[in-house]
Amino acid sequence: IGINAYAGLGADSQLGGAVNDAKLIGDVAVRNWGFKPSQLKVLLDAEASAAAIRDALSNWIAKGTGPGDRALVYFSGHGYFVPDTNGDEKDGRDEILVATDASIDESGVRNVVLDDEIDGAMAGLKDRNVMLIVDSCHSGTIERSLLAKQTKGPRADRTPTFTKFRGDGGKDLNLQSVTEPEFQALREDNPIVAGGTSKLVWTAVGATQVAQEDMTLPLPGRHGVFTN
Repeated sequence: IGINAYAGLGADSQLGGAVNDAKLIGDVAVRNWGFKPSQLKVLLDAEASAAAIRDALSNWIAKGTGPGDRALVYFSGHGYFVPDTNGDEKDGRDEILVATDASIDESGVRNVVLDDEIDGAMAGLKDRNVMLIVDSCHSGTIERSLLAKQTKGPRADRTPTFTKFRGDGGKDLNLQSVTEPEFQALREDNPIVAGGTSKLVWTAVGATQVAQEDMTLPLPGRHGVFTN
């Protein structure tokens, strides 16, 4: 999955390297990891709606594999976090993958895939050997942050200005910037989905870090720093 174009978000939220990232990982999967081209499902930009991502996770990859098979799930695009509604997150936040049809306003974020949904899909693949790779911000619990201001340069450790959520049900967004220490205090540094004996999870950055695109690479050859 690679998403540069977010129709429901502003111009500042469009990315330049996520589609290239997804194509690159597809090439690596075939060239280095033994997958066949016919075994790849590639969702780019408009193809990568929230519904399409859910279907690929819960139906396509589950029905196309069996016990002992290898499965690869890759995402490059925006990540963010929303208030947790079922009490399973210590820091009160669910991590999300932001789909191409996402939108955001004062009532919250819509058309996203929650970490709980990814966990459920992974549980359905518990007898497979799964590698999950997420090149988005806050993926170390899962920017390419939806609302952070990216700084230019190839480093993944720059301090952004974050947009702060109220934690009382997620109905309001408080668009006040918060400092990095304040943001760090909000988050538990857990991966978006935990790894295990049959599940390997790679994330671009930690919970409070911003995943960068390498702005030293000119378009159309740009990539995310982590994927590249």
